[in-house]
Amino acid sequence: MPIKYRRIILAVGFLNSVFRLAPNCLAYAALMDSISLAHDHPHDRQPSWVKNLAKVCGDLPEPVLVDVDDLPTCAPGLPMLLERSAKTTLQAGWDDSTKLVFRARGHDVTRRRLQPYLKLPDPRHRHAVTQLLLCDHPLAVEQLRRRRWARGRIERPQRLCRFCRTAVEDEVHALFGCRSSERLLLARDQYLADLFTQAPATRIMFYTSPAADLVDHLVNHTETLPAFAAYVHDVFRIYDETPMFLLT
Repeated sequence: MPIKYRRIILAVGFLNSVFRLAPNCLAYAALMDSISLAHDHPHDRQPSWVKNLAKVCGDLPEPVLVDVDDLPTCAPGLPMLLERSAKTTLQAGWDDSTKLVFRARGHDVTRRRLQPYLKLPDPRHRHAVTQLLLCDHPLAVEQLRRRRWARGRIERPQRLCRFCRTAVEDEVHALFGCRSSERLLLARDQYLADLFTQAPATRIMFYTSPAADLVDHLVNHTETLPAFAAYVHDVFRIYDETPMFLLT
């Protein structure tokens, strides 16, 4: 749950708790004054906690309407509406992302389930797979996206592999494509030989399926995940130990 939504839900929880107080309580009286200000001065700069709450909810990416005129009735339903807005916003951000190479579109990001790779016992391997899937890794396609030249942004076609210097240094190229590093080739050949022995069906998938489908299979099957995680860790380490290539 994003921090913005958590804070609003806490505020709405406070609102509902005040509504349950006796009318002679100071907090209840203050809330009534805030509602009156919001109702009588909806468009001017007269400050009101209720008006601010309504504005914040209305400015969310998936707006939530706060009916100031009937706040005691609509307030109990606001937490559910806010959670629904948060889920819609998170899902849209996931589906619209251009960075998530290996995570299938249509994945329900709001479903609370511990992913298999988060159960890996080696923290280095667990971290490497998480970096790969969330595109927060040491490869140039991501690292140079965050940098700027004096003449502007470093475009994707200019983020070349530090070894072959001909192809974009992205996830697929580093894991399965580049053949200009002896260490990388040794690590890949050893991993693939072990993989095809352990899971023969992956040989056909490796040569015929898109890389995203192959990685999805490797990550979501317990028999292939540990070795794949170790391989990803080795590849990232090999790349990280060599300076990135920058076009001049």
